[in-house]
Amino acid sequence: MAKKNLVDELNEIEFFKKIFENKTINKFVTHERLHVFLNHRHVIKFFNYEVISYLFFGLAATVVSFGSFIAISGLFKLLVNNYGANFGITEITDAVRASITLFANILSIAITVLFQYFTNSKWVFRSTAETLKEKWSEFFRFLSARTITIVFEMITVPTLVYFGFPDVGSKIFITIFVVILNYIFSKILVFKDKKE
Repeated sequence: MAKKNLVDELNEIEFFKKIFENKTINKFVTHERLHVFLNHRHVIKFFNYEVISYLFFGLAATVVSFGSFIAISGLFKLLVNNYGANFGITEITDAVRASITLFANILSIAITVLFQYFTNSKWVFRSTAETLKEKWSEFFRFLSARTITIVFEMITVPTLVYFGFPDVGSKIFITIFVVILNYIFSKILVFKDKKE
């Protein structure tokens, strides 16, 4: 890995300062403590700007994913309760719940993938794509890499719900695997030419 220049180091310092501007966090973590923590030789090997920003925006993407999933799932359940009888659905069975979960998951994934591409390309992996052709190529690589985890998530979450597991619990369990796979794919396949 190339040696960081002063500009990159200053960008990382500004990134951390913005995170820790929150007054509640500042009571426990000062900039000096953060600097000492980040300069510890074992920590600095793993916790670099890329990993910390991936975790930060990954958490934000998780909030987007769960928020949209819960809202859309709740809307579908409300619609089925109010208008399901018009379509021959008299109660919400496990099969109906699994169907609701599938449709909510599809929309949730679409919203989250767009959010992830934007944050990963701009702030996490610092994409070097400049032309429209390069950006489209990168976006298609991103979508291709995500297809594996999207299919995995779309199959496993409703399957777990169908077998009686709670819908949100199923989503949490599968999300752990999806996050790990997404980082590996993004690092190796999508954002290969990052700015150093």
